[in-house]
Amino acid sequence: MLTMLSEKPLNWGREQISSLAARALPTFAVSIFLLFRKELDYAGSFARYPDDQNLETNFFAGG
Repeated sequence: MLTMLSEKPLNWGREQISSLAARALPTFAVSIFLLFRKELDYAGSFARYPDDQNLETNFFAGG
């Protein structure tokens, strides 16, 4: 909570603070952090996809 000299407290939300920062510092980089969780067992379908679709790859795709 921000307060100015003997004024009422300012209740700023995240949106107001983020838009103020974006206007003040437009060239700063933005980061995002994501957490992925694996829920199914790996069945090899990702590695088989290039072969199944007759795609070329520079990497060894098995077989």
